[in-house]
Amino acid sequence: MDIPTILGLVGTLLGGGALGAVITSYFNSKSEDKKTDVDATDRLVSHWEKMLAPLRERVTFLEAALEQEREDNADYRAEVSSLRNKLMIFEGSQLDLPLPMWLKNRKGRMIWMNKQAQELVLEPLGLDIEDYLGKTDVDFWEGEFAKQFAKTDNKVIRTKKPLEVIHSFLDVNREEIKAMVLKYPRMQNNDVIGVGGLIKYIIDDERTKT
Repeated sequence: MDIPTILGLVGTLLGGGALGAVITSYFNSKSEDKKTDVDATDRLVSHWEKMLAPLRERVTFLEAALEQEREDNADYRAEVSSLRNKLMIFEGSQLDLPLPMWLKNRKGRMIWMNKQAQELVLEPLGLDIEDYLGKTDVDFWEGEFAKQFAKTDNKVIRTKKPLEVIHSFLDVNREEIKAMVLKYPRMQNNDVIGVGGLIKYIIDDERTKT
């Protein structure tokens, strides 16, 4: 049995599918120049090559995309590792620094306060950090206290620069005490994402000055 007959049967067995139709059309047709079996096979192979070319191009594209994704993921992992190390150093330095400190987000909501700040600012009022977290100064404090804290926070956000300012708190007797406070912008790239603060010393107590 010759090649055209065999491949013609294959085309029939394929049940009229796309590939079967291609094979059948090539080997059932009679060309005027009497193409040989080799000619017909070459034409079929050429046709298949044309059909497969877009698939090969797609595979090449996807392989390149996957390789780029692997490179990007490696870069992301390296960046995450670097940021994690910086965060650990930053958090460690905050825990070690023996000064009252706190952090607020850009909207002025308290997101963190260390033990020293809680002892100085909150405990004399019978409060703790859970009472302050997630709240703005306007939510938490009354009257002039809220205004002074919010005003200086907004100035830090607007100028993107640290600011030293005198702020007042209440002691256990509900009497006002003054403190020298350093506020600073928390930056991400060139954007302010919040405000940090620390109390440098209590003005009324000369022994605590540094």
